Formats: sequence, structure tokens, C-alpha cells
Amino acid sequence: MRLRINGRNGRVMSTALAVGLSLSLLGAMWQQQEQQQLPDGRKVIDRYVEAIGGKDVIVNQTAQMVKARLDVPAQGIGGDMEIYAAPPNRLSTKIEIPGIGAIRAGFNGKVGWTMNPMMGPMLLEGRMLDQMRHQAHSTATLHPEELVASLETVEMVEFEGHNCYKVKVTTRWEEEYFEFFDVESGLMWGNERTQASPMGEVPTTTVLSDYKDFDGLLVPTKTVQRAMGMEQVFTIIEFTETELADDVFALPEEIKALMEPAKKEPAKQ
Repeated sequence: MRLRINGRNGRVMSTALAVGLSLSLLGAMWQQQEQQQLPDGRKVIDRYVEAIGGKDVIVNQTAQMVKARLDVPAQGIGGDMEIYAAPPNRLSTKIEIPGIGAIRAGFNGKVGWTMNPMMGPMLLEGRMLDQMRHQAHSTATLHPEELVASLETVEMVEFEGHNCYKVKVTTRWEEEYFEFFDVESGLMWGNERTQASPMGEVPTTTVLSDYKDFDGLLVPTKTVQRAMGMEQVFTIIEFTETELADDVFALPEEIKALMEPAKKEPAKQ
């Protein structure tokens, strides 16, 4: 059966097409208007800081002890984790994985290092050291100028079911990555960043959730990190401000040995 388009049908179709085109143009204009009204990147960060407790709460934090659980569901492995942090930029972490052993990492304000049963002790350099220094910085949440060169809100997107501002962060060491902040609440829901590792650069998506109040500071107690087709799930069990002795951040003997100048072989006679 052939479809006949008479004058009346043609007018109906033309009208429908015109309406459809108008809606498409309206949608495009609305989207363009929204993008033009994106807030400044620094304002997005400042709103996030207020949402989690405010600048004063972050700046006045003392040393912290965190007890957590790290699981890799696809591999059926996991272990208990301890994190110690002290301002302005000291960090020490340890994960005990049954059947594998202890995985440790730290930054004492100058030296960044890792140590695990598979690869042994290692001093961090280059981008790995930059990212460890960033992680250890006690006020990194504020995105201070000493760490961050620029902030740019690039678009509104959906991230893990949340309507978010996507902010491009450019660091002082010329690394670029993206963070996602809820349009309504201001909370950060995650980031997309290329992590430096001994195996090279690894594109990673990190998802934050389950914010809880710890003495006036909202902290995401669940972090899911996706990389290389696998997920790591990090769950905070205890978050405490406390006093920490300096030796908590002391370099292990294995790391000190890597820092010693190579001994010269005796001259042959």
C-alpha cells in the first residue's frame, strides 16, 4: 500500500517538523545559556568548602588517625588499613592483606616512598611524588594557590546519578584533572584523574559517597576507585583527631638505605 501525502497531510507533517525543529533549537539555546551561566571554578570550590564544614574547620585540624577497610571485590582480597596524617604535609599509610603482607606508603614533608612485598621499597619521583605531596597536604581540600594554578568550571554533567559542575583543576606541576560537585548541595561526588604508578599512568575514576559528620567536618566514608577494569572499595570505620609522635612518620630503614650514596668499589690494583 502506498502512502499518499495530500495537501492536508503535508501541512500536518510540515507543522510537526517545524515544531520539532523549534524544540531542538530551544533546547540547544537553553543548554548554551546554562553553559554561559556556569559559576567560576573558585566559587564552586568555596561552596564545597562551606558544605563540608568551612575553611576554619579545615585549617584548624590537628593530626588525624583513620581506621578503614580496603577491598578489591573482583579478586576477593582486602585488608585493614591505618592512615596517619599531620599538618602541614605528613602522611603514613599501612594496609595488612592476609596472604600477601603489609603495603606501606608515606610522605614526611620531603620524601615520598612506598613499600610492598611484590616490588619492595621505592622512593617516589616525578608525578608520583607530586601526587603524594598533594595527598599529604593538610589543606588540599581548599585547593590553595600553592598547589593549584587554576580552576575552571567546564560544563554541567551527570556524574554517578548526580547533577554536577565539572571543574578542571590545573596544578602547579601542570597536571590536569576533573572534579565533580553537586549543583544543589555543593558536595564533591568524585573525580577523574590519571594516577602515576610504577606501572605507568593509569586513568582512574574515583566516586565518593556516604558523607558523615566528624566533629564538624563532613567526610565521605566510602570511596570507590575504578581503574584497569577493577574496583577498589575504601570504607572509613573510625576518624579521630589525636596527637601523633614524630616517629609515626619516620622513614623505614629500607627507604633510608635507598637514600644512601652508592658505595664506591675499591680501585683495582
